[in-house]
Amino acid sequence: MGAAGTGLIALLQGALNWRVFVDAILSTAMSTAMIFFIILGAGIYNGFLALTQVPQELAAWVLDLGLSPWTVLALILVFYLIFGCLMDSLSMILLTIPIFYPVIAAMDFGFVSLAAMQADAAREVLAQGIPPGMGAEMLDGIRTAIASGAELTRDQMRALDIRVTQAMADRIEAERVAIWFGILVLIVVEVGLITPPVGMNLFIINAMDRETPMVQTYRAVLFFIGSDLVRVVILVLFPIITLAPLIWFAG
Repeated sequence: MGAAGTGLIALLQGALNWRVFVDAILSTAMSTAMIFFIILGAGIYNGFLALTQVPQELAAWVLDLGLSPWTVLALILVFYLIFGCLMDSLSMILLTIPIFYPVIAAMDFGFVSLAAMQADAAREVLAQGIPPGMGAEMLDGIRTAIASGAELTRDQMRALDIRVTQAMADRIEAERVAIWFGILVLIVVEVGLITPPVGMNLFIINAMDRETPMVQTYRAVLFFIGSDLVRVVILVLFPIITLAPLIWFAG
């Protein structure tokens, strides 16, 4: 849509002729080819990682260190911030996500609680009425477990006719962590691209106005870097901001 809109504006202004159109097509083809070569290289690289089990070994090593999940996340984000100054975002994400994501996925950020999932399912059942054949003692035990935040026993889940397992909780946790981590990585990588002194986008911006000194460009971008870093901190401290749409749409 953006390319079509730009082409339409250029056509209306009389700046688009056949020669310019052909040059634009050739430039687009070259850029697209380079992107596909990057993706092809990333595919070969991912195959190598799968065969060598490097991500799994790295995840196990990090877990053995006993570091807090939040410490590991902070170190990875700092890495992306630094290398975002030196590499384009697509290349870095394709090359590093296969290594870093298994490490993050192995961490327990506590986004999903099995007891909370069981309690929600139990409340839905009890809201429709006490199941037939459930005794007073069983009902009291279920209500006590819900109130105390304890996990339900197999007999209690069988009496409620619900099935909420640890595997289900782990799967939902993995989905939420993947989305949350992916958004954080995208933001931090883009911040790296405008971080002095070697953020690549700074040179692009400065090239658009040769009369503006590079130092002035550095100073002007500091406000944007500060606001972006505050945004990252907020998203790390309050993951619900990122995950709320997912939770709402999932019901």
